[in-house]
Amino acid sequence: MIEEVLLDGFEAGVNFCLRETNLPLRTFPEHCPYLSDDAIADNFLCDTRQDWEG
Repeated sequence: MIEEVLLDGFEAGVNFCLRETNLPLRTFPEHCPYLSDDAIADNFLCDTRQDWEG
């Protein structure tokens, strides 16, 4: 169940970004880079700073 929610959220996020940014699909990971256990962990932090550097 959690895996499905994570996948749905990831796909929805990619679709949103495609509409809002006009970036090509290849910009985004093909699969969600996070595991469900990681995403629900108390200490989980999605650090995307490196995505915007250089």
